[in-house]
Order: sequence, then C-alpha cells, then structure tokens
Amino acid sequence: MKPAPPPLAWITPRLRQELAAVLGPEETIPSFLEEAVRAHIAWRRTQREFLKQGLLEAERARGDNDTVSAAEVLARMDARLEPAPEKKRGRKRG
Repeated sequence: MKPAPPPLAWITPRLRQELAAVLGPEETIPSFLEEAVRAHIAWRRTQREFLKQGLLEAERARGDNDTVSAAEVLARMDARLEPAPEKKRGRKRG
C-alpha cells in the first residue's frame, strides 16, 4: 500500500474551495473525504460482484446452449413492432 500523502496536500486550492462550498454545517473536509472513500469502496465492491455474477451467468448460458443472438433479439423486436398500430408507436401525425 502506498504511504498516505500529507493531509490535503494533493487537493488544489480550487478543488478545496469547491469542497468547502458543499460541506454541511457540522461537516469537515476529512469527514467528507472519509465518507466519499467509504461510499466509493462500497460502489466498487457492488460493481465487482455484479460483473462477477453476470460473467458466471453468461458462462452458464453458453454451457447450457441457452443463448439468443443479438440479431435474433433485434429481429424479434422488429417483428413485434411491425403489426403495432400507428397510435401505439407514437404520436399520430396530422
């Protein structure tokens, strides 16, 4: 792990001003940064888990030969749209 930089040394004066402008009445820059880092870590974990599950499901579907090509999906969508009356497709012109 990299050593921590001196507190706030990496924050430019402009960024520090923007940060101070959004702080709540009892909030400090360090508490804001800690909350932001914790939230981002949680987001990354959630994102990583989502991708992991998606890749596992895709692998399962390929293994079961339970997939549909993009071309087939688009063809099915086009087929469903073709018989739709004009009023269901959008506003009538005229």
